[in-house]
Formats: sequence, C-alpha cells, structure tokens
Amino acid sequence: QELAAARLPLLERREREVRVVRGHAVRRREAGAIPAPGADRVPLDIGGLNVTWLHHRAETRLKAALGLPPTPPVIGSFNQQAVIVDENILKHFDADFRVIYARDGNNWAPGPDGFVRDEYGISYKLSPDGLYYDFAKHPLAEADLAAIERHRFSEPRSEHRIAGLAERIQHYGKEYALVLEWSRDSVFGASSWLRGLEQFFMDLADDSPLADALMDKVTEHQIEVFDFILGRFGKHIDAVRIGDDLGSQGGLLISPDTYRRKVKPRHAQLV
Repeated sequence: QELAAARLPLLERREREVRVVRGHAVRRREAGAIPAPGADRVPLDIGGLNVTWLHHRAETRLKAALGLPPTPPVIGSFNQQAVIVDENILKHFDADFRVIYARDGNNWAPGPDGFVRDEYGISYKLSPDGLYYDFAKHPLAEADLAAIERHRFSEPRSEHRIAGLAERIQHYGKEYALVLEWSRDSVFGASSWLRGLEQFFMDLADDSPLADALMDKVTEHQIEVFDFILGRFGKHIDAVRIGDDLGSQGGLLISPDTYRRKVKPRHAQLV
C-alpha cells in the first residue's frame, strides 16, 4: 500500500548524501558520490510517513507517560486527526527522520451544511466517537464525463500549501533525513473518494471511461502539486511519500489485472 519513492538515489546524488551514523541521519554536502558506510541500526521513523503517525490523543497520553511537556498537538492530517509528532518524542526515541508536511489546498474549509471539505471538494463529518473525520458526501457520485471535466480542485500552486516549510527545512535539514508528506492516498484512493467507493468499483468493472477520466484528473493535479513543492524545496528533500489505498486486511480491493491496466500506469507517471 505504500509507494515510498526516493527523489534521488542516495549513492548517486551529487549535492549530498544521507548516511546513518551513530543512529542519526547525518547530512554532508559533497561534490560527488561517496559510498555510504554500514549503518549501526535500522533507521527509525516516527511520524515521517502517515503509517507511523500518532493520533493526537495517543500523542497526549504518550507525552504524559514519558514525562514530557504537555504541549498542544499540531495536526498534520486533519481527517485522521494525526499529528506532526512532537519534537520531544522524536528526540526521546532518537528518530532519524523529520516530516515536511505540505498543507491541504482548501485548508479543510467548513461549508454551509456543517461539513468540512478537502481540496478535492470531498465532504467530511466528525465520527460519532470524535476520533476522526469520515466521508459525508462524494461530489462526483452522479457525475458524467462533462461534470468530471468541470469539477475543480484547489489551486495546485498555492503559497498556502508551503507555508512554514522553509523554516522547518532550515531547522532540521542539517541533522535529519527529510520526508515530504502531502498526497494522502493518490490515484486510486482519491478517485474512489470523489466518486464513492461502490460506484468507482462499478466504473472499473464496467471499464467505464469515467474511471479513466477521473484518475487522469487526480494524477495530473497531484503531479502539478508535487512539481510546485519540489521546484521550491526538492534539493533539500530526501524522500517523497506517495501512498494509495489498494488493500484491506483480507487482500487487494481490486484484481491484480485491473491494477496493472488501470492504476499502475498512473502510479508510474506520478512517481
């Protein structure tokens, strides 16, 4: 489910290398490639990828258990209510990575119906237990090709997306490996959320052009966002996290053949 894509091969990058030495990702600027020494342990990530994030309630309890200052949580993923992990926790566990989290283009703006919306126009409501935000409306559930074409996502090259990134990069970039996090679930996931899971599966099963048009639209938008962010900060970023929601506890959500024909070419385009 995770497609963790390194922006540049570590042993070939000409500006610097990232090496794990004494448990730390140490960055050195070099004129040419230098073989990396053996690591003394597997690099540790807490919160650099969305699969290692903490829910804000879990972070609050963890800080209390460790005797760390009770600082307010900083939400990174709004719908999951997951945090950009507190620096005190990262230092306590000697984590090697720091997340560079770009913002949602719509800033999860509330609508007149009481739901919040992401940059694709998907509506969310708070779950009954108050832990996270669940889907409320799928904006393209009844769309035809023309409606998909008309539907607008948030501006991909908005300065709002990258607010605070330069300061975070400057603060952490000399000592830690930096991971860019933004896309949530990319081609397959975002398309299914826009259309609604059941309807999107039917589109794929019917080989409908709606599925292709929607995945193309999502892919093009994500590429433009990544081009914008990496055009500004790419030389400072060590890895880019690209994820998608392709499976469940029981197996794949779609057949391997459907993945290869419909989704994989767009994943390759995005990477």
